[in-house]
Amino acid sequence: MHGEKLRRFKQSHFRVALAFLLAAISFSCGLLNTTPALTETSVQETNTPEPTPTPSFLREGKTFVVDDLAITLIEHSLEGCYVSKYNNEICPTAGASFLWLHFKRENRGNSSDLQIYSCFWFHLLYHGEEKDSLWYHSQGDLHPQRESWIGGGCNQLYGGYSDEGWIVFEVPAGIVLSETTLRVESYQGPEFEQIWQLEK
Repeated sequence: MHGEKLRRFKQSHFRVALAFLLAAISFSCGLLNTTPALTETSVQETNTPEPTPTPSFLREGKTFVVDDLAITLIEHSLEGCYVSKYNNEICPTAGASFLWLHFKRENRGNSSDLQIYSCFWFHLLYHGEEKDSLWYHSQGDLHPQRESWIGGGCNQLYGGYSDEGWIVFEVPAGIVLSETTLRVESYQGPEFEQIWQLEK
C-alpha cells in the first residue's frame, strides 16, 4: 500500500515535470519564430545645390550649339589702321592693335519653327584683364567690308538661315593669341555662356 502511493506520487511529479518541459519548449519555439517588428524610419531629403557648370573651351573654328542656335568663331585678324566706309582713317592707340573676330550664327531648326532672336556680350580675357568689344557710335567708323556685330549682333533668324558679323577689340600690339580667350554670353535668345580659345 505504501509502495503504491509512492509510485503514484512519482508518476504525478513526472507528469508535472513533463508538462513544464513541454511548455518551456513551446515558449522557446514561439520566441524563435517571432518576426521582429519593423520600425519605420523617416528619411529626410537634403537639397544639395547643383554646381554651376563651367563652360568648356572650344578652339577657334569650332561651333557651339544651344537649342537650334549654332555659333561659330570662324577666324580672327590682328591689324592696325583701316579706312572706314566713309573714308575716315581709324587707328588704334599707340602700342595697340585691333583684334577683329569673325562670327557666324545659324538657326538649325525647321523653316516652320519660330524665328530665333539672339544678342550677345563679348569679353576678351588676356593675362587676367578682361576687355569688352569696342563700340563705334558713329556709322562712319564702321569697316567697309565687315558687317558689324556692335551691340551684340542682335538679329532674328528663321530656320535654315544664317548671318555673319565682326566684333573688334583694342589689344596690346604684342598680344599672345594662344594665351587669349573669348567669352560669349547671351542676353537675348537661348541662354548660354561659351569660351573660345584663340589660335596663333
